[in-house]
Amino acid sequence: MKKLIISILLMTFSSFTIADGDHPISSITGENIELSLVDHAIAGRIGENLVLGNVSTGDGHQQSTLVLKNHDGMSTTVFGNNNGQWGGTLGQRQIELVKVVREIPAYIIAVNGVEYTVRVESDDYQNNHFIRPTYILELDGKEIAAKMHEGQACWKFSLHLIFMIFGTYLI
Repeated sequence: MKKLIISILLMTFSSFTIADGDHPISSITGENIELSLVDHAIAGRIGENLVLGNVSTGDGHQQSTLVLKNHDGMSTTVFGNNNGQWGGTLGQRQIELVKVVREIPAYIIAVNGVEYTVRVESDDYQNNHFIRPTYILELDGKEIAAKMHEGQACWKFSLHLIFMIFGTYLI
């Protein structure tokens, strides 16, 4: 726990100098979702879980890492492209991208084989980026939204955010 808190503090304080106009210091909030966002990293709470996530930037957002702390302990998950399949294992659950529906736009993800739709609504769409996006998980006839209050996210950054946020939300 001490290492997680130190990591969050170091990331928060050191990132004040790296946040730019595309990814300013912001927040992502929703029902049981309270996250801070800096550049390509998130930290905060999803349900009863503390999370620290980072999406790599040097390789075109090919990989993200999520550290999860809850009552069961601490775990680390890497999301990426493994043999043509995007996803990763969070706890005992396999999270995978099934398909992207650009016309809606939406991501279809599977958690242990159960498919979920996550729609993206945004204030605007420019240069292949959603501006101030809201990710909306369709779950049992209701919608769980996670709103990015400032900044923007491309399709791959959005995919990693969906894996980290809704993967954690669904465990």
